[in-house]
Amino acid sequence: MSEKRILDPIHGLIAFDLKDETDNLAWALIQTSAFQRLRRIRQLGLADLVFPGATHTRFTHSLGVFHVARLLLARLRRGSLSYDDEMGRAAAIAALLHDLGHGPFSHVFEKAAKIKHEAWTLRIIAEEEEIAKHLERAGLSGRVRDLFLPGRASPYAQIVSSQFDADRLDYMRRDRYMTGMGGGGFDFDWLLDCLDADWEKEKIFLNRKGIRNAEEYLLARYHLYIHAYMHKGVRGAERALADLLKRVGESDPLGESLALAADDLAAYLRLDDSVLLGALHRLREGGGSLSRLSDSLLSRRLPRCWDLAAEAYAGGDFSEGDRERVSAQLALFKTRLKESGIGSFYLDETRISAYRRTRAGEKERDTIWTKEGEKGELRDIQEVSSLVAAMPEHHIMRLYSFDESQIEAAKKLWRGG
Repeated sequence: MSEKRILDPIHGLIAFDLKDETDNLAWALIQTSAFQRLRRIRQLGLADLVFPGATHTRFTHSLGVFHVARLLLARLRRGSLSYDDEMGRAAAIAALLHDLGHGPFSHVFEKAAKIKHEAWTLRIIAEEEEIAKHLERAGLSGRVRDLFLPGRASPYAQIVSSQFDADRLDYMRRDRYMTGMGGGGFDFDWLLDCLDADWEKEKIFLNRKGIRNAEEYLLARYHLYIHAYMHKGVRGAERALADLLKRVGESDPLGESLALAADDLAAYLRLDDSVLLGALHRLREGGGSLSRLSDSLLSRRLPRCWDLAAEAYAGGDFSEGDRERVSAQLALFKTRLKESGIGSFYLDETRISAYRRTRAGEKERDTIWTKEGEKGELRDIQEVSSLVAAMPEHHIMRLYSFDESQIEAAKKLWRGG
């Protein structure tokens, strides 16, 4: 059979033409055990404890990213004499493999274990026998690895990682759909058609007709972070799991597996959601703090949450001075909380920005470039969109505890009592 087809809830029919070099290679890579492992790793970790439909996996997401990468590359190829077919092939394959390094429950495991999934992705591409063999036969090993490395980003690297990369253009639509938030929140087809590449300056840009749609895209992503990824229930569950992973000792089978997986590739690839869920069931029977944490996750008895930000910013105008005042107040509170001996709690503090401005030390690929006409100057979108320039930064400050009395004691400390 010269064609393989997968029916996807977001993109519809994703077809693989086995006579095409890129599609044939992609299909072979999908059949490897390292890629099939992604079926057993949920895309949104513990989010299904709050959004019951969010049980989709890194496997389905990766297929979608490959599909979007092909669409982006076809758009860049259109009418261009500078397009490099081999680099295009490498970008499509890199997009397919971009999540190979994720551990159980995705980002929560990564933070708790202090393991960067990007580093593991590079190791798997270079060292896992099946993956490395297919890439070497195709002559793409070096090109694919290079696309993951930091530094000046070509349009091909921006397909893999940028504001409009294939990853974001898939998860924006997929995660909103699976959490029940509706469609993607922006016009995917229109945005895609407004993208182009300045090959001389090595930048992907939006033409003037795409600016309004880019504003919708940034706001949709901002709301997805606030309402789904940073939902208080999701974050509370993640803190509980992170606490459990820190407490489990190497004498326990899970702790032994985690210790081995810190450096051993084969051991790391044996870890997936099923391994961790099985360990939770076993730990629940053992008594003590690990038993209580395991039961809280398996039975959805999540820690109570107190929203400090709602109180700290009450009546504030979110100006720079207001944010500085709250940051100073939070620093003092952390010190007092540590000295108080109140007990066990989880502090969650982060800032969410709709559009990450490029500053010294940040990747230039995080900038959204716009261009007016064929010979226009490339400009940062915040220079041409007053809406993007005015998009707010959301400050999350929360305290979690399984003990309501500890929450009340913390409130007194915050209020100076």
